[in-house]
Amino acid sequence: MNTFAKLVTKLVAERMGEESYRRDILHPAQYGGVEKKSTLDAALHMVHRVVEARERGYFTSALAVDISQFFPSLRHDILVHTLRSQGFAKPIVNFIEHWLKGQTTCYSMQSAQSEQLPFEVGVPQGDPLSPRLSAQYIAPILKKLFNFDLSNKTQSLFFIDDGVILVSSPSLHLNNSLLREHFLQLRTKFLNIGLVLEASKTELMHFSHHELTRRGKPLYRGNFPPLDLGIAPFTGTTPLKPTMRWRYLGYYFDPYLSYDHHVDFYVNKAYSTRPMDSNSTGDWAAEDVRNTSGNCQQYITMLQGGLQVLLRPLLQVLTSIWLDYQIYAFKWTKCIE
Repeated sequence: MNTFAKLVTKLVAERMGEESYRRDILHPAQYGGVEKKSTLDAALHMVHRVVEARERGYFTSALAVDISQFFPSLRHDILVHTLRSQGFAKPIVNFIEHWLKGQTTCYSMQSAQSEQLPFEVGVPQGDPLSPRLSAQYIAPILKKLFNFDLSNKTQSLFFIDDGVILVSSPSLHLNNSLLREHFLQLRTKFLNIGLVLEASKTELMHFSHHELTRRGKPLYRGNFPPLDLGIAPFTGTTPLKPTMRWRYLGYYFDPYLSYDHHVDFYVNKAYSTRPMDSNSTGDWAAEDVRNTSGNCQQYITMLQGGLQVLLRPLLQVLTSIWLDYQIYAFKWTKCIE
């Protein structure tokens, strides 16, 4: 019965996805819980913005925010009202309203377990419908605060509960001022619908720009200022310090978009898991070599498998970020036009 119920909610989620796409309901920079949009798309969106801005001599600053307990915090009354205002078909809204009613949950700690309690807030973890509903829940706020326009200094992108506020301008101090303003606005709007931005998980990254007045247009290598976020713990004498290495959606970024650490991290990770004997010092397992020495094809296959394990992360980041960038930028610009 549980499997059948999940199949039904998956069908409803797909139907909602089709309507959202046709009616342009979601913010264009919402990637989590949206069909045909992945972490790669979100990373390319941000890289496109950074590269485009730095070619004009603009700094881009990114403020990473995290929604605390996103799925368990969705209020049912606000969710149903939002779906109705977004123009979804009445049968879909009625289905979701009845699906949310009468649900219960229990809390367990070690061997102790509570009785069944009413599930009046939140959507179930692991259900195919939950990511879609969470995206619909915050879409009106994102569309109101962050107008999706290439000429706009401020943009945002969200992958479910992981969001980034992006600001581009000729001044890092202006970027900090705009980031603080938009963060506080977003925090207030989210509080109104029961969502909390977890300040302790906020991260700041300043991306360098090309110094257009200098010969060769080198990248800026100076200092990056901290940000007074206006709320604890990053305010007053303890501002939010910019990081020089930032992990977002599995990708490692630095102020210069060099990807050095990203490549090093994943190549080393692949190298540490390459097929070899647990007692060896770095060579392929001797027993494997002996077993395949009489069969040239098996030996070649083993080497090919090892090279794939070692090189796949490197090739992935090269194709994902560097080689595909031009194609993505072209398609994305045409889509906007």
